[in-house]
Amino acid sequence: MMLSHTFALRLQFIVATLTWTAVGSMAQTWQIGILGGGANYQGELQDKYINLDGISAAIGVSGYYSPHPRVNFSAEFIRGTLTGSDAAPGARNAARNLQFVTRLHELSIQARLNLIVNDESLVIPYLVGGASGFYIDPFTPGEGGRVYLFPLGTEGQGLREYPDRKMNRHLNAAMLGGGGLELRLTEKL
Repeated sequence: MMLSHTFALRLQFIVATLTWTAVGSMAQTWQIGILGGGANYQGELQDKYINLDGISAAIGVSGYYSPHPRVNFSAEFIRGTLTGSDAAPGARNAARNLQFVTRLHELSIQARLNLIVNDESLVIPYLVGGASGFYIDPFTPGEGGRVYLFPLGTEGQGLREYPDRKMNRHLNAAMLGGGGLELRLTEKL
């Protein structure tokens, strides 16, 4: 199974965020949040760009610091489960019958730029960028229990034919980037 170190580029998160403003004089500067949503694998073991059947729960916590209404910085921790399988009937590689499961633990730091800053706007478009570190340990169900994949060199690591292939790592890094729309429902939400 192909689980290269570019695994991070094959991950997609669909995460809804609920935040509330901290109490007191720092109400405009600090926020904390609870994240809930789903995690989904995108890669070789999936024929669809986003497979709704493969979404599993993801949860997390976040902290935000806003030194200016246009800019904020955040740190987030997310935990979820990713699965991949090409064994579905009719799948491109169904005969190969490969699958994996892994817990994902991700810690990220991000900077956000609000493109509109005013108290009247109900919709605030924004851009975000940052970096993350994440931990994975994929396994496949096997006879007698879990079979962990990294020690097996599933991409040919350790074979004479592939001397340049390095073993996969549990801890990896990813660059983050994107944008979105924030909806202002009330003054504090």
